[in-house]
Amino acid sequence: MYVVRGLLIAVLLLLLLVVMTTPPDRGEQPGWTDGAAMPVVRGELSAAVGLREIECENSPCEVVVAVGGFESPFSTSSRAEGYIVDEDRWVELPDMPGARHHLAAAALEDGSIVVTGGARSVLDWDATDSAWYLAPDREEWTALESLPEPRWGHRLVRVGEELILIGGHGGEDTLTWTFADGWQRRAPIPEQRDHLGAVVVDDEVWVIGGRHDEIKDRVDIYDPAADEWRDGPALPEPTSAAAVGLIDRALVVVAGEDDSTFRGGMVRDSWMLDVDDPDAGWRPMVKPPQDVHGSGDAVIGEGDDARLLVIGGSTRHGAFSPLDWSDRLMVLEDPQVREE
Repeated sequence: MYVVRGLLIAVLLLLLLVVMTTPPDRGEQPGWTDGAAMPVVRGELSAAVGLREIECENSPCEVVVAVGGFESPFSTSSRAEGYIVDEDRWVELPDMPGARHHLAAAALEDGSIVVTGGARSVLDWDATDSAWYLAPDREEWTALESLPEPRWGHRLVRVGEELILIGGHGGEDTLTWTFADGWQRRAPIPEQRDHLGAVVVDDEVWVIGGRHDEIKDRVDIYDPAADEWRDGPALPEPTSAAAVGLIDRALVVVAGEDDSTFRGGMVRDSWMLDVDDPDAGWRPMVKPPQDVHGSGDAVIGEGDDARLLVIGGSTRHGAFSPLDWSDRLMVLEDPQVREE
């Protein structure tokens, strides 16, 4: 009897917590628009801007490629889909060789999409060392040299001809890759963490937030040419699994989560920083139509034409995330300071 009563109380408390954390839909927000929804809901995916020789106005087309992630509480995805921004439509791309969540993606100079690491399923969270790429004119993924150590929850970016892998479960070393040299170990991240953001600013990598035991407000800056790290301007509050991007010299950080089941929740603020005047500090940014975490993020265009795409994710935190994996595509075209 006491066991049943205890289980009922636990279930009621969980239901109450779900009701109390129902995510707000703010409707239209200045600077934000919605694009065509993904064909399926997905969270803890990754995204990058590449090229594909497909039917479009000017082939090869520039596409935002969304890969992997969770499709449901128990299903991990091997899907790859491309979003053609100018035509506001999604196209099906070849599936990856295996299903992965918490993977990372970036594009090579020729428009090929590279994906690394991730975990295989909701029951198998062991990090993997897989690395695959999809060339613009190929209909199947090709294996690259495996990672020196497995990773998930990491980030992958490109600076010049070099891919740079940072953070995640499985190791502290920064890893770099080129066709000529393969994977190389570089200076470790100053504080190990996963679910971090990464943005390339003037050939340096700004690493934002993340978590290890608890969520972080720190920003670290990596200089690949010198293989050195330095401190960046800390965020106004900690966040992890946020969407990040650089839009016309404004570094933006969108929402995120504290994944702790009972004391955590969604991060309900977003920020922007002028990278040409970082001493001016972070400013509150107009919030997105919905706060999300675990989205694919990608910036397409340059200068005044740059846009941040926030793809999928969840509007609930931690263990409640599978209740609300999303197919929504939110587009930030004009970051604006939010009046307090």
